[in-house]
Amino acid sequence: MNADDAPAEQGLWANLEAKLMDERKPDQDLWVTLNDRMNISKFKPKVVGTIEISEQEFSQEKCCVIRNTLKDTYVRLDAKGFFLWNLMDGKHSLTDIMMEYLLEFGSAPFEQLTVLLSTLESNSFLEEDGLDLYKLIYDRTEAGSIGYKSAHLFQKLSQGELSFNADGYFDWIYRHGGWIIFTIPAIIFLVAVSTIGSILFLWQLMHIDKIFGSSSIGSLGIVGLFFCNYALAIAHEHGHGLTVKAFGRKVTKGGFLFYFGTPCFFVDTTDMWLGTWNQRIAVSWAGPFTTMIVASICSIAMALFPASVYIPMLFGISFLGMFSMLINLNPLLEWDGYYMLMNYLEIPGLRARSLEFLKGQLWQRLSSGRIHFNHEEKIFIIFGIMASIWTIIVICMIPSLWMDVIYPVFESIWVGQGIGIKIALVIAGIVVLLSLASSIIVPIWNEIKFIKMKLNI
Repeated sequence: MNADDAPAEQGLWANLEAKLMDERKPDQDLWVTLNDRMNISKFKPKVVGTIEISEQEFSQEKCCVIRNTLKDTYVRLDAKGFFLWNLMDGKHSLTDIMMEYLLEFGSAPFEQLTVLLSTLESNSFLEEDGLDLYKLIYDRTEAGSIGYKSAHLFQKLSQGELSFNADGYFDWIYRHGGWIIFTIPAIIFLVAVSTIGSILFLWQLMHIDKIFGSSSIGSLGIVGLFFCNYALAIAHEHGHGLTVKAFGRKVTKGGFLFYFGTPCFFVDTTDMWLGTWNQRIAVSWAGPFTTMIVASICSIAMALFPASVYIPMLFGISFLGMFSMLINLNPLLEWDGYYMLMNYLEIPGLRARSLEFLKGQLWQRLSSGRIHFNHEEKIFIIFGIMASIWTIIVICMIPSLWMDVIYPVFESIWVGQGIGIKIALVIAGIVVLLSLASSIIVPIWNEIKFIKMKLNI
């Protein structure tokens, strides 16, 4: 180390030491300071100031949806939770907050306050107390390295999701012509196209032999449909994203993930919780409606050009589009139909709450002889049972789907192909199997652990 390097290194540690000296209070004993910091009751939580608050109503109960505008995180609080939120101003200690709550509602919020603080902290709604020195040094020295970026990318891939900030992208499309499709004349036109196209598709589906004749889609056509299916998925997500921008909200992120072994594109529309319930339903509907429009255009093209050599491909795209629309509108899957139903019923977390009710409260109520349920609990029972049955059916269908549909397609493409195509097929098969395992085996194992915990095994 030469003499020129020494001042720079000394300056770094000198600055860090100065920061620590600034926080030290000479007139206060060290052990008193440590005792105060370890005394949780004296902790004074303070919420961040970069927030947006929207009053909402779910199941005839008013609540507040709060967004951290810097981190794009969200939290939903009922009236009691929002009362606690307003007391987290950095001036009230936890003891003060509990006393204020006790005077207002007549009971101490021990559990609710603990859960709320944990939720706020994990979603970056609390201001940090003090300097995280090790994180600061790590971010300054390692965050820009190739190793750090590679590890960060691998972590995202291993978690089954790869995302990016998509708001600027959708905002640009909306401002440069995307807004046109949300005008009244355009909406009327698109509804007409989807109606005519759907009728034609049903007719074509019932007369498929007459339409195809001796034509065959072939192995290259199957590969083409594979990529067309992903193109439909991208169009589907663009429908969501542009509708979010039409309502003036933010697309938090976009990307793709694995769901039940299938790569899926997605856009995060969480910001719509700050909109109205009908706006949220419209955003959920926009995705399936987009694929329905694409499918309808293909069906209309088939009717206009019945002798075209592209008839098999057009029918394949139309079939994929209509099938995708119906699957996405299934409320038993956590896709668009589910979120439309959830917003219509105004019950956030419908699936999770329904399954939790089935696993816990339902059996306790039945064993104690209390068989009278309110309206919301009846919804939990019906939806929870249907969702459970559907999940079992899907899991049972996967082996036959692989053997009767996916494997024959792979086999037909495999025969007579070069080494490059075969390597690509092997990689695709491994990806599907691994994602299938992560999507199904892991949740099943978690359920087994949950049951063992409940039974105290």
